[in-house]
Amino acid sequence: MAELPLPVQAALLRALEDLQIRPVGGSQLIPVNVRIIAATNRVLQDEVAAGRFRKDLYFRLQVVDMQLQPLRQRKEDIADLVAHFMTQLAPRMGLKPLQITTEQMAYLKQYNWPGNARELRNLIERSLILGELNVSALYGSTTQSTGTTGPATTDLQTLEKQHIQAVLDGVQGDKTRAAELLGISRRTLERRCADWAAA
Repeated sequence: MAELPLPVQAALLRALEDLQIRPVGGSQLIPVNVRIIAATNRVLQDEVAAGRFRKDLYFRLQVVDMQLQPLRQRKEDIADLVAHFMTQLAPRMGLKPLQITTEQMAYLKQYNWPGNARELRNLIERSLILGELNVSALYGSTTQSTGTTGPATTDLQTLEKQHIQAVLDGVQGDKTRAAELLGISRRTLERRCADWAAA
C-alpha cells in the first residue's frame, strides 16, 4: 500500500469517498461497494510525515489497525503453514505432498525466517520440485543431516526440468494434461522437452 504513487492514492481516496469509479477509457461512473484490506511493511505515519503517503487516505484506511508479528516470533504457526502450503501447492503442481518428519520440523522451527511466510512458501514449493524437504538451503553447507539427500542448491534450469519431469510422470506422460497443470501451452512444453533432448 505504501508503495502506491501519489496520483494513484488520490484516485483510490476518491473512489472510497464517492463509492464510484470510471473505468479506463470509459465515460460513465460505475457504483462500487468495496471493503479495503491494505497491508504494508512500512510505518505509514513516517510515510505521511515524509510526504510519500496522503494523510487523508491514511485516516480513511485506518479503521482497524493490526500489527502482524514476523514468523520468527510466532513459530508455533510454522507446522500449520507448512500443511497449508503443501495442500495448496502440491495439487496445483501435479505432485504428491511431502511427508515432514519431526526432525525436519524442528529445523524449520529453529530457523529465523527473515523472509517470513513467503520464504516458507518458497521453501515448500522448491522442496516439492526436488521431491524432498530442502532444509539445507536455509542453513547452507553447515546444516546437520535431516534425513534428506540431494543437492542443497540447484540451478533454475535444472529445477524447471525436474519439476516438468515430475509432472509428466504424475500424468503418465500426458503432455496436454501436464501443460494444463504447469500453466503453459502444450507447444511450450514440447519445445522445452525437445531442447532438453537435444542438449
